[in-house]
Amino acid sequence: AQMAKLIRKYHDRILSHRKLCKHLKEIGDSIFEAKSAYTAWKAIAYSRSTGVVPEDLAIKYVEAQNTASSFFVMVERSSLTTFVMYTLQSFDKDKDSHSLYKVDTILTDAFVLENKDIIDALFLVRNRLFAHRDVRKNTDFLKFEIPSIEKLDVFFENLYAFYNKLTSEYQSSTTIFDMSTND
Repeated sequence: AQMAKLIRKYHDRILSHRKLCKHLKEIGDSIFEAKSAYTAWKAIAYSRSTGVVPEDLAIKYVEAQNTASSFFVMVERSSLTTFVMYTLQSFDKDKDSHSLYKVDTILTDAFVLENKDIIDALFLVRNRLFAHRDVRKNTDFLKFEIPSIEKLDVFFENLYAFYNKLTSEYQSSTTIFDMSTND
């Protein structure tokens, strides 16, 4: 009886570790998809901004985007939606979701608190612009408040570091999400 109890305990521990690894893999995939969509959105949305790219390049981008404006508008909007939704999947508190909360609630709470402004802003964008189409607010994509690209770039670096802290602790591994240095 004692041996059966030890075997059950060992078996439960292996299953728990497998579930944890599954959560981490799914979360890592979501982070990768979020950053990929963010990069696409940022490239299209800010390629017209002389504050981000040189004026001659911004003019060329505007000319290129004007050749198929509806295409670029849809890609920009789809990329924004995808980036916001995939980013927030990692912070879903639903019991059936793959979430950083399932891996380590205490560390995730601390991360969320440290990145509260960005996460709250993304939830607001999600809730009012995509999920519920809030009637009290202007839902024009061009006028809605989205965190700055500087703040979002820092947030993604923080998210990578946090994810790698968890995978290092629970799986003795880390992930390289983006090997480019200038996106």
